[in-house]
Amino acid sequence: MATLSISLFGGSTATIDGSPVVFPTDKTLALFAFLVVESGKPHRRSTLAGYLWPDQSQDNAMQNLRQALTLLRRALNDNDDRSAYLFADRQTVRFNPASDFWMDVAEFRALQAACKEHNHRQPDRCLPCYLRCEKMIRLYQGEFLHQFLLGDSNYLNDWIVQTRELLHRAAIDALRVLIPVAERRQERQPALEYAWRMIAMEPWREEGHRQVM
Repeated sequence: MATLSISLFGGSTATIDGSPVVFPTDKTLALFAFLVVESGKPHRRSTLAGYLWPDQSQDNAMQNLRQALTLLRRALNDNDDRSAYLFADRQTVRFNPASDFWMDVAEFRALQAACKEHNHRQPDRCLPCYLRCEKMIRLYQGEFLHQFLLGDSNYLNDWIVQTRELLHRAAIDALRVLIPVAERRQERQPALEYAWRMIAMEPWREEGHRQVM
């Protein structure tokens, strides 16, 4: 199976073995993003249809979902074998978490979880967590699904905004670890770059301006 690479920070791009995946509609992209980020469990078809087409009848929404899944499979060059990216039956749909894929959000969250689970007294003096935070900031190339919202789906819009905010907060927390550690190590240029990054993300926060000064 070809390798699927997914980037959802700063926008949305996907490639399969280096070739771009083209999502034909915003609804197809929204469905893909939701399934891949929430791949921990299967999702009922009726629920997904209601999320994406809340103003339509259930029959129309379900038909639209079937069409969207067909378009998505076509875009991913997917099939129905065990290595497929999408698993779908009559009741549920799920992105296959065991498929051959890489996603920036998944790696970012794994690094965040490793920092939280690591047994250390002072996070800002822990070298392994400092290195994890460096990787997190390299991955964080902008907000989650930057400037992307659906015009007629309050649930999915709420999900996007909530996910965006949680990942934003995690990136700010990583910068709070990186700046003082870089200063103590007399790595002035990286410390300054991290401080400017914090200001760019939250220009109203005095903390970042103090760090620059």
